[in-house]
Amino acid sequence: MMKAIGNYEILSVIAEHGPTTICIAKHKKLGRKTFLKIFKSADPTLLQRFEREAKIVADLNDEQIVAIYDFGEEDGYYYISMEYVEGSNLKEFLEAETLSGEQIIEIAWKITKAVSVLHKRNYIHRDLKPENILIDKNRNIKLTDFGIAYHESLHRMTSEGSLLGTPLYMSPEQINNMPVTPASDVFSMGIIFYQMITGKHPFEAPRIGEIFSQILTRRVENLKNYRPELPDWFCRLVHRMLEKDPSQRFRSATELLSVFQAEWNHGLPTEVIASERPNQSKYPYIFGSIALAAILTLIVLWFVSMNNHTPAAQGEGGNPITANPDSMNNRDSVETAARADLTPPSVNRPNVKPVNNLRTSVKKDTFSVKPLLREYTELIIKTYPWCRIYLNYQLIDSTPMIQPIKLKPGKYLLGLQNPLYPLYSDTIVVLPKKQNVLEFYLDSIFARLDLDVLPWGKVYVDGKYIGNTPLQKPIYLTKEKHILEIRNKYYMTWRDTLDFSKSSRIQKQIALQGLRKRQ
Repeated sequence: MMKAIGNYEILSVIAEHGPTTICIAKHKKLGRKTFLKIFKSADPTLLQRFEREAKIVADLNDEQIVAIYDFGEEDGYYYISMEYVEGSNLKEFLEAETLSGEQIIEIAWKITKAVSVLHKRNYIHRDLKPENILIDKNRNIKLTDFGIAYHESLHRMTSEGSLLGTPLYMSPEQINNMPVTPASDVFSMGIIFYQMITGKHPFEAPRIGEIFSQILTRRVENLKNYRPELPDWFCRLVHRMLEKDPSQRFRSATELLSVFQAEWNHGLPTEVIASERPNQSKYPYIFGSIALAAILTLIVLWFVSMNNHTPAAQGEGGNPITANPDSMNNRDSVETAARADLTPPSVNRPNVKPVNNLRTSVKKDTFSVKPLLREYTELIIKTYPWCRIYLNYQLIDSTPMIQPIKLKPGKYLLGLQNPLYPLYSDTIVVLPKKQNVLEFYLDSIFARLDLDVLPWGKVYVDGKYIGNTPLQKPIYLTKEKHILEIRNKYYMTWRDTLDFSKSSRIQKQIALQGLRKRQ
């Protein structure tokens, strides 16, 4: 790293993020300590974003925003000199400090005040996170890092479909490529407040796709379970900030600040904060609650009534099911049954019960489980992983087998079924007067597809819906060509042909691009 740039002597490097380096530096003549952000890239879009950050900070000019001292260029390196804050960022602060309930509320209020400075000036930060919130020794808050801040009067400077922001702190509308408003910053603040209260991130996961899935679908736990001493109004406030629908959140930090002023400063928490917007009556919410209670009561009564009239389930009777041969060709029906029971059978079972939820019809005398003793031979089937074993469409056993199957010699249609794989079927020949042993490794029979999709998508293979990403398991397919589609109504559909002729495993990392046209 260089030792100096412009009028600044570099003292130490704090962090490096791609083309950007953050340093602590000192002005050569003034002797003043400063944060120095140095940028090196030939990408004009990134350079434009870097220059815009300097303009935004200069435009705001507020004590709760890290001040800018200088902006310049030297030998292709661009730099911003900013106010040095003696202290730490919020992430480091929370790792070192244990806060009381009242201290948590105080810091949350100060963060809200700082963000409201942006929102009052019609700016949206879009990347609020603990690392971008500085806290000095007197616990004053200052915001920094405005590289992707968005002003209502500016056009989008990123390519259509690109994602801006840190994944852990993105709002649902950022993930879904929808218009971003100050309510998006409110969601990010809600995550930060939740962390301050619980000591953990509400949506943390090992992969980005899983993080996005949790942000879009997961409801956070009740904060009173973590900090019972916190007032109800504050817990409800944070929960409302984390609403998935931006219209259900506070519209901006300015509106959020008004709730703090009404509830916390006076020290008199009220029972309801959900209707804090100006000129709104609280009566509609009361009537709505009464109506909702009435509807729930009717639903419960209906449910009880229906359960009282549900016919009793038929007993199994201990008789093996003989299936229609056509059902082996109906792969969808067998796979549907397989998904109903994902648990492998116990090896300690004395008898194997047939699967009663297969969509098959009874056909007598297709196969006899008890052949005449003078004609029998033995069949052992080994599989990895475990499978249900079908012979001539009848469920016979499951692997690992406890004892060989005794049956007449001859040809049989073998079916192997595991919920994670497609149904495998083949014709086998069972030879007389010997023990027949057959082994099957499903991972070598089928091809494997691993998907990592950003931000998320619905997966279709050959037009058949598989599931939403992040998938909880890999996709296994026959070793043929398949058409893969990833659909997300907020992005253009991604489509490709999979060819497993050269490999039995394909890994795809897909970033959806292209903002769909809105009506």
